[in-house]
Amino acid sequence: MGYGDIEGLECVRQVATEWGITLDHQPGIRIGVLIADGHTLIYTPTPQLIEAGSSTPAHPNAISLDAKEVPSLEAACGATADCLKREVGLDPVKDSTVQAVKQDLAVNPPKKFNVARAERVFNSAMQYVEFHFTDFRLAQKEASIPPELMGLADDPDLRVRWRNGFRLFTDKKSFEVKLTLKDAKGREKEETYTEQKVEREKQQILKEFVITIPNYGAFILRNQRQRFVDRIQWFEDLVNKFKEAVSAQIEAELKKSKVRLIEYLVPKVCENPPSSWKSTMLDGDKLTPEEAAARLDACLSSDFSAVDKIFAPEIKVTYKNLAYETIKDEGFLSAAHKAFTKVGAESIFKTLFKEYDAAPEIGNKPTQAGAKR
Repeated sequence: MGYGDIEGLECVRQVATEWGITLDHQPGIRIGVLIADGHTLIYTPTPQLIEAGSSTPAHPNAISLDAKEVPSLEAACGATADCLKREVGLDPVKDSTVQAVKQDLAVNPPKKFNVARAERVFNSAMQYVEFHFTDFRLAQKEASIPPELMGLADDPDLRVRWRNGFRLFTDKKSFEVKLTLKDAKGREKEETYTEQKVEREKQQILKEFVITIPNYGAFILRNQRQRFVDRIQWFEDLVNKFKEAVSAQIEAELKKSKVRLIEYLVPKVCENPPSSWKSTMLDGDKLTPEEAAARLDACLSSDFSAVDKIFAPEIKVTYKNLAYETIKDEGFLSAAHKAFTKVGAESIFKTLFKEYDAAPEIGNKPTQAGAKR
């Protein structure tokens, strides 16, 4: 967290040892008290992971107490002869505890705090987002036709090179259905949807929420994320209802397509039965059209089977934080600037990077202690 560093701890331990006093520990205390030469300061230790530290009088982090209040503080901290009045720092720090801390820092050293702050601040404004919508386009669904059904079983070269597929649905079949969905205000509304319209809804979500930076990916502003999540939930509801509504149509179309394909293939397999069928045929037998149709139906059943296998749309959204290397990449900064400027949002881009610059590395300027109470 950066409340202190191991070098400072070792320095204080060494001085305590030289003076014959203990370095003590009080779990949970996040208040700093410094009493020296009659002056007392009370301050809030600032974790370097969160803030760079103030270096201006306008941001004080301490108060100065009058001398009359010092004795009670000294007693509470155990800086007087009467140890019974001590309230904090009741556990002496053991050597084993310090060694354990040093070992942990050696094995898992913290990232430089100025780097961690920059990542934290910038990632609070902008993130990578991946929005995948797959296995939805019914017009592209195909069933593979085994080469032996096309009379190519006897030609090894042609069989290996055969890449034919049968489109399960015609391009004109759009699977039009009426769905009732809730709008952004929770009102129910009935609309007609097709596969193409569902696709347009996805593109509208991308257009509304996602910033595409060429060669670097897609991004979303964190202040838009909850609205984006709500729209994705709405879109999932749309896809699920669309799938449920068109299932009967898909099943009917699959049956029609299989019947037409079987009718086309029956003469071919009657003339030249596939070799895999001959194990269940008697020598000299010829297939009747009815027998050929039954065998073809069994052969094609796996590709013309359940609707869930044919139509299984999936929506997946993932988020990732930007690495510090990306934030410092001049190519990324230039591409991001162009992407924001292209849509008239250059002022937003400048705000994002102004926030990023707001957590600089601590310099050597002295910090204002605080105001006199």
